[in-house]
Formats: sequence, structure tokens, C-alpha cells
Amino acid sequence: MRKILFTLLLFLGAMLVNTSCSSDDDDDIIWDFYPITLNVEVVDESGNNLLDPSCAENILSRPITLTHDGETTPIEMYEQKEATPNSRAYLARWYGAYIIGEWDAFSKDDSVKLNIDGKEYELSFTNSYKAQKHGAYDFDRKYYIDDQANENRNYKIVLNLQH
Repeated sequence: MRKILFTLLLFLGAMLVNTSCSSDDDDDIIWDFYPITLNVEVVDESGNNLLDPSCAENILSRPITLTHDGETTPIEMYEQKEATPNSRAYLARWYGAYIIGEWDAFSKDDSVKLNIDGKEYELSFTNSYKAQKHGAYDFDRKYYIDDQANENRNYKIVLNLQH
């Protein structure tokens, strides 16, 4: 009886060793990469947010268009209602800046033209990436406004309202 019990315990031990962790278990990981967006804030020379409806000199009634891949679309601002999301799949909150995008995280270089009251601004980005160990990626993104380097994806456009 002891011999059978010993053999059974040895067999169970061998089974446990064969089912232990290994470096090949990364197939179950789902990677969720943050998309590329361009955030545009439009202010006057005093720093007042011209996309805020409560700002007396806001530009919300002026013509604003966005051109991407040869297609021009008028931009309409609206008052965002407070919503309680029931999942991760909900629109971003409005914080007084215009959000352009989303591009897939693996998109290559791209640009859009933002026209505010007849003045055009070209917003662009370059995107390169390198695969790392275990399915991760190292992204290198650069952002530009009118071919001038921009620090990050947040663009600040200063308008002179005295015209």
C-alpha cells in the first residue's frame, strides 16, 4: 500500500512540475494601446479659452473646419452633458479643448489642417515604434504645428482678436 501511495504522490508531483509557469505563457495577454489624438486649445493673447461658451469673446460662432485626406468637415462645438458611463467605451469629456483623432496607435505619419476664421494651421505627427519583449512596444512620437516642433500632442493656438 505504501508503494502505491508513494508512486501516486510521485506521479502527482511530476504533474505539478509539468504545469508550472513558463516563459511561453504570454499568449493570453491582451495589449490595449493608447490611440493617437491631437488636443487643440484656442486662446486669446490674455490666455482666455476661446472654445469656452462662457468666454465673452469665444469663437464658437465663427467658421472652423478640419481637412484630412482632402476632405473638409465643418467643426461644430456643442455643450457636453454630464454622463455616467457604464463601460470603458464612452466619449472623452469636454475640457475646453478640441480633440482631433483617434488614429490607431500604429499609424504612421499624418497631418490635418485646422482652419479657424480663415487662418489655417497644419497639425501633424510622426510615429515610429519598436517591438519589445513579451508583446510590448516602444513608441516614438513627435508632434508639429506648421512644421515647427510641438512639445507633445497638446497644441495651443493663440489668436489675435484685434483684426
